[in-house]
Amino acid sequence: MPIPASHPFHTEPPLLLRNLFIGNLIVLVYLLPLLILGQDAYWGTSDQLDSHIIWYKILKLGGYTFADSYLPIPELMGAPRLSLYNEFYLGYWLHYLLGTFPALVTSKIIIHFTAFVSMFYLLQKWKLHPTAQFLGSLYFALLPFSLFWGISVAAQPFVFFVFLQLEQRQTKPWMWVGLLLYTLYSNFYSVSIFLYGLSFLYFVRKNGLLSSQNLPIYLTMASLSLLALGMEYRLLESVFFNQGYTSHRVERVPQTTSMLGTLKTWATFLLIGDTSVRTFFFLFIPPVLLFTATQPKLAIQYLTRRQLPFGIAAILILLSYLLNVLSQSENLQLLRVYNTQRIYTLFPLLSAGLLTGVLSHFIILQGQRPILKGYLFISFLGVIMLTPFYRSWLPASSPISIKENITYRQFFSEDLFQDIKSHLGPPSQYRIACLGFHPAIAQYNGFYTLDGYLTNYPLTYKHEFRTLIAAELEQNQEIKDYFDGWGSRCYLMDDQLGKNYAITKNQNQTIPSFDLNCDQFIRMGGQYLLSSVEIAQFSCSRQVHLVSTFENDTWKIFLYQIQ
Repeated sequence: MPIPASHPFHTEPPLLLRNLFIGNLIVLVYLLPLLILGQDAYWGTSDQLDSHIIWYKILKLGGYTFADSYLPIPELMGAPRLSLYNEFYLGYWLHYLLGTFPALVTSKIIIHFTAFVSMFYLLQKWKLHPTAQFLGSLYFALLPFSLFWGISVAAQPFVFFVFLQLEQRQTKPWMWVGLLLYTLYSNFYSVSIFLYGLSFLYFVRKNGLLSSQNLPIYLTMASLSLLALGMEYRLLESVFFNQGYTSHRVERVPQTTSMLGTLKTWATFLLIGDTSVRTFFFLFIPPVLLFTATQPKLAIQYLTRRQLPFGIAAILILLSYLLNVLSQSENLQLLRVYNTQRIYTLFPLLSAGLLTGVLSHFIILQGQRPILKGYLFISFLGVIMLTPFYRSWLPASSPISIKENITYRQFFSEDLFQDIKSHLGPPSQYRIACLGFHPAIAQYNGFYTLDGYLTNYPLTYKHEFRTLIAAELEQNQEIKDYFDGWGSRCYLMDDQLGKNYAITKNQNQTIPSFDLNCDQFIRMGGQYLLSSVEIAQFSCSRQVHLVSTFENDTWKIFLYQIQ
């Protein structure tokens, strides 16, 4: 909703600079505890410490950066080089040049400051109330973005801002530099492709398909897409040009193929988000509903004119459902490989836009009432407390606390695993597997593992590995569906442990029996099993004996040898 021409926003440019400065200062304060505590802070495990940084580290230390796409990587399941990041990705080079943890911190800083500034400038284009613009930008910047998609989500507002500038023929050289950096520091097939698709539909709806205003935008999107596809040449080769490689993703099964299940999934994505892309928009539902109830005509007008992307997103949600159904066809296996649900990566951007419009309405028509200020304060506090680091401060009895608060230093426990490595000798001379904790921990510490977390590895390896745990999978339908229908976590799984991959020392857990196919374990080169739980008995055709135990304040690791 536009603001009156008499509003100070039109006559006082210093207001913009003041809000920009204050917003960045708040983002800095938000990050300060993480920057001060460093490795003693909780950084989040899922899709964070359990995967991507390990891929970076192995690529660098193993000298695989420019290796042949099909060269096996013995440190990580023997997976081919193409399973890991492309060598043009700026996020990888941050890790290569700075080291693992400094790069983690640097990425965190870049992502959150980028999020605030890019959303701040985009919202200027709609000339909403400056306070609403400030709050919408701050909401977007405080969300817990995945570090390993780089600025894919955080810089979406900037990319759309540049498209708007292109429409008006008002681009500047720094904007083109920004688009190049975005392409090099983002994930095309998981995020950017949806942003470009949404932008295309937006400008077609606004100006018409063949409008000359849209031509520069089309050319820019096409150029950026071609550059991104060129960066992913290894992936394209494996999918389209190499008949000898089949990804485990061809067996991917959607979580649901029912319309009701799809709607529930997407409601969750919109109101809360996914593990890699959070929205926490449920905190702001009351003002949205109040806006709709008190000004229904204005709400409809705003949603149809200003928030057209939401309508497009709804169409794409339906399309996602149809693609999930079609992916079950044997003749359309490629649809299984690609996760169309990643349209949810647009929801933080859309949520911030909707929130800004609603707040602008309240502030302009009703003023900044104390009740609104109080509600917004509580809501923003909620956004902060729901991020992994701040949630770790909450009491364990809190319903939103993190039950197992493991810091970066505790998670990887380098001294502990160095003791294990010293006991066993050079890791290249044997292979291990892990139970009860993420294999990434062992990989980070230099071990060569049979198990691991990879989003793309050979289907043949998945089938070989499944033989190891087939008996355990048959005892638990949840983990069976999880492994067979996804499989990116190629982990040893136990019926009783389920999907718990962080069983720390204080849980003091023992499993009465573990049914492992030890003959297959030996055939795959395995010699040792590291477990964070004591195994009372092995159902195994080979001799298994407990070599030793190793422990620190976080982990107690049982070292078993299988002969």
